[in-house]
Amino acid sequence: LVLTSTCIIKPINISWHSKEQYQAFNDPHRFLCINAGRRWGKTEGGAIWIVKQVLSSPYEIPVGWISPVYAQSRIAYRYIRKLFTKQKIVDSFNESSLEIKFINGGLLQFRTAAKPEYIEGEGYKALVIEEAWLTLKKGVLWNETARAIIVDYEAPVLFISRAGFKGSLWHRLYKRGHNKKHKDWKSFKFTTHDNPLIKRREIKSIKVQVPESVFR
Repeated sequence: LVLTSTCIIKPINISWHSKEQYQAFNDPHRFLCINAGRRWGKTEGGAIWIVKQVLSSPYEIPVGWISPVYAQSRIAYRYIRKLFTKQKIVDSFNESSLEIKFINGGLLQFRTAAKPEYIEGEGYKALVIEEAWLTLKKGVLWNETARAIIVDYEAPVLFISRAGFKGSLWHRLYKRGHNKKHKDWKSFKFTTHDNPLIKRREIKSIKVQVPESVFR
């Protein structure tokens, strides 16, 4: 499914693997929770979502991507670099600081839950929290850090994660998206089976080799 996304710079061509993936990552709610199985396309969708955010305004206000550990931040950085290099919307890449500067002056910063002090003090225009079940394991990251840095611009937040544990902060936030009292929140749930690009025989093979709680 190839769709065109209109940003302030120019249209960018984006490939979505399904109508459901497109709808989830283009939902207008401020707080989006995507609970999905491995290989469903969480990182891909998050990459498209955050780049649309950074291109939607001419102001030099950074957007952020928070991962549990540095290694995952680096994976996300390299994935976005590869995905959008040919789109000619990037001004520069800085792998040492894990930052991408776009041609409209926007800046995408990759940070980790392991170093929350590097996040504090920066106001973000949009934020992705990757593998939220693990990144938010210590509630202080959301309650005292992430929630504060999105106040200035009423920034939207995208949580992408697998299920994690019931009763965890991620699970409680995810449940808000199904509660009408929380009008700014919306939650979606998908499984690995919902990705049409993964062959059914491969999923069946994995299913008999690993516990369902690990791969779903």
